[in-house]
Amino acid sequence: MQLTMLGNVVTLYFIWYIFNNYRKGMAYMKLIKRFILNRPAEKRLAYFYGIVATDEQVWLLREKNGDLLLLEDDGDYPFLLPVWPSRSFAEMKAANLDESYEAFNMPLSNFFRRFTS
Repeated sequence: MQLTMLGNVVTLYFIWYIFNNYRKGMAYMKLIKRFILNRPAEKRLAYFYGIVATDEQVWLLREKNGDLLLLEDDGDYPFLLPVWPSRSFAEMKAANLDESYEAFNMPLSNFFRRFTS
């Protein structure tokens, strides 16, 4: 159990180090894809929380007319509002969409005030 926890801490530190030292360029995106996107969901979520807590902002996608990217939900909610921890993740998603979206950041305080009750 102790070894697993130490491994998680080392992994998160390594991801944090990569993020803070290689934010620019293709080398950064290759590292992101290799060390974050291929990780289990709980580690990706831990990465998300760490970056959002540090930067105190989230990234969203919007169309040129200002409409936000919303995803339909098959469950209890009429829609889902996707958010990302950094511009590069949001732009990666935007590149895979049929329509043209731009990434923009929103401070956490504004996000909570606007989208939560």
